[in-house]
Amino acid sequence: MLAAPASPASLRRWLDLAEVLADGRPLAERPFLMLSAPVTTPLTFHTLNAEIMREGIRCGLPLAAQTEPIAGTTAPLSFAGGIVMGNCENLFLVTMAQMLRPGTPIAYSTGNGLTDFRTGHALFYPAEKMLWKIASGQMARFYGLPIEGEATGSMVGRCDTQNGVEHALHLLPPVLSGGGMFNGLGSCFNACGMSPEMVVIHADLVRLITRLRQGIEISDRTLATDAIIQVGPGGHFLEQALTLENLRSGEFITETCFDRLGERSPNRFEDSLLARAHRRVEELIAAHVPAVSGKTREAVERWTDRQCRGL
Repeated sequence: MLAAPASPASLRRWLDLAEVLADGRPLAERPFLMLSAPVTTPLTFHTLNAEIMREGIRCGLPLAAQTEPIAGTTAPLSFAGGIVMGNCENLFLVTMAQMLRPGTPIAYSTGNGLTDFRTGHALFYPAEKMLWKIASGQMARFYGLPIEGEATGSMVGRCDTQNGVEHALHLLPPVLSGGGMFNGLGSCFNACGMSPEMVVIHADLVRLITRLRQGIEISDRTLATDAIIQVGPGGHFLEQALTLENLRSGEFITETCFDRLGERSPNRFEDSLLARAHRRVEELIAAHVPAVSGKTREAVERWTDRQCRGL
């Protein structure tokens, strides 16, 4: 899990819950929580930022060097200037973490945005942000650092063509970079919305793009020249050995929420990607079995009750 606390109280709640889930073990032995230790752009390290880093290091948790330069307001209005700003802030955070405790695990993380000068709003998911995401992946590889970043996102909360285009574009750089930790599956509405259906759709997109990155296996087996000769003109490959072997091998993606019936599918909402994703969400929720023990769940419930009584 990635936590981005916005206050000392939020930081304390995250660490308290992590200790409950750790069930008495030190967090450093099983660091399932990563803390986002940010810089406030431009080039400012506030008391809260320092406290998040200090507490994360004290608990032995990995950190994400989060920076979010907004071009035109907190960063230069140029793609290259945004890269320089985010890179400087990342290197400061990485250096600070190593000074406090050498060997502290920390990931390179930049989430550049753009200022909308008509409204003054920060735009976190315009389509052209793809350039910044590609560059941040390249910089992380240049320094030999792991990368943490947004997996995807869209400016809109509608399930429409703009949503699909922006999500697919933003998903390409992190998946194609080949490593790291990427968050935000299901994020939409300029990082102010979250959709369980989009989580499922994005998971399918990750599978698709990962498969594209793998490319085509070229071998005597996959070239299948013997099979082509064996079947010959006018034959079929329905029961041929390679067909049977590859039905569930991962060579081709089969089970997804995408409608692959084409012209054989009537133009009904229930056949749409959104409707199919919603059914998948309902199935997952209905079949979900918590991975933590009953003892731990009860401890979480007791902690939640205490928090509610204090409100």
